[in-house]
Amino acid sequence: MAAGLIGPGRFPIPQFGITLDLASPIQVGYAKKADVTGSATWSTPIPSKFSGMPVWAQGLQNGQITNLRTVVVQ
Repeated sequence: MAAGLIGPGRFPIPQFGITLDLASPIQVGYAKKADVTGSATWSTPIPSKFSGMPVWAQGLQNGQITNLRTVVVQ
């Protein structure tokens, strides 16, 4: 899972042959494999200073990416 605070952008990852739709993404949590339904869940602690801020996230697996999602830190 990759996430960023800056927002949408373009971030190529040549070794996977993909481009994320994020500007300056960071890896969030540990790598996980999806289950048989294609679902995976990530959970990571976020410092309280980010409360109320939007975070953009995108998953990747086997050279494919998910849609870009935006959530507000609660």
